Amino acid sequence: MRNVGDIYDRLIAIEIDGEWFPIESAAQSLEFLRKQWPERTGPSYLRAVSSCEAFLAGDGTMLGARAAFAVAAMEAGMQFELYDDLLTFTEARVACVAADEVRKSYGREPTELDEDADGFA
Repeated sequence: MRNVGDIYDRLIAIEIDGEWFPIESAAQSLEFLRKQWPERTGPSYLRAVSSCEAFLAGDGTMLGARAAFAVAAMEAGMQFELYDDLLTFTEARVACVAADEVRKSYGREPTELDEDADGFA
């Protein structure tokens, strides 16, 4: 049995209905697949569940679990991104929210001046 705290070497973030979910481990992947996945069917979904379960049971690899999770996301038509860590993910999401605010408030794309003034880059 593996430690459920074992984290992926790169975080995978999944978007559902405009909300992003950071997934850092096979344990989080499995929980997400079981509780929040939009359609719990299909060969890639089932493979992702079994890959995560196998890794947590001491079989398989962490890379295999993360890859199976990403393939299931692709099959489901879900947007996902890879990040080096939770901090990088958080910074990227904050920058996206700030850029969206500039677009909404001023009706234009953000510029470097906006980034300097608002503190996002």
